[in-house]
Amino acid sequence: MTTRLLIDNSNTRTKFIRADGAKLCGDVRSLPTSSLSPSAVQDLLRGWEYDAAVICSVVPDAVKILRAALSCPSFEISASFPTSLGKQLLRYYPHPETLGADRLANAAAVAAHTHLPCIAADLGTACTFDAIDLRDGSPALIGGAITPGLQAFASALSSTTAQLPSIPLPNSLPASLQPLMATNTREAILAGCVHGFRGMTEGILRDFGELFGSPPAIVLTGGDAPLCASLPFPSIEIDNLLTFKGMLRLIL
Repeated sequence: MTTRLLIDNSNTRTKFIRADGAKLCGDVRSLPTSSLSPSAVQDLLRGWEYDAAVICSVVPDAVKILRAALSCPSFEISASFPTSLGKQLLRYYPHPETLGADRLANAAAVAAHTHLPCIAADLGTACTFDAIDLRDGSPALIGGAITPGLQAFASALSSTTAQLPSIPLPNSLPASLQPLMATNTREAILAGCVHGFRGMTEGILRDFGELFGSPPAIVLTGGDAPLCASLPFPSIEIDNLLTFKGMLRLIL
């Protein structure tokens, strides 16, 4: 059985997991993308054995570093990836060359969802929302949206205003939701970013849902997914391994 190393390279973190055949196995290991180097990757992966690597990247410069760290064959997920599932998903998407590899992988993961239509929402440094529905009896990526992530909201305030400070976001946002009515600038920024981010996410998911004839399932992934797990939708779930699962579906 072939053991593959799956690499999910995003703007903030690069995550690694192994897959034996069609099954993900073991824990996820990760590095900050900003600290990637061949030696750092090799140190992180020490003790792991694998026959080939699959890279899903939204940071082109990082791919060279990852490949330099690997001593096995590797290939990238992309919208031109020559698999039957990839072609099937993209047959109604008129400009597949503009589609990020992470979005294709997330679409592939939810294409097997028991309920379609389904929206895959990846809430990270940038947030992607992708709608998958049946067309001619098979799943297809219909379209999507991209927005700033929560950290981008916070960073924009300090970088584009004269006096608003940079506010570090707490590690456990769902347990640290601020009252919407704050009584100092720091808490007002935190409240505005957190509640604004939740409101934006809820609005996009609701508007997407209204485009379908039936309420869609919603699958959240990404670092800020827990913040939106309690949004008022009848079918919403979190899957931290969504992108990895989609990568695996695309290559098998």
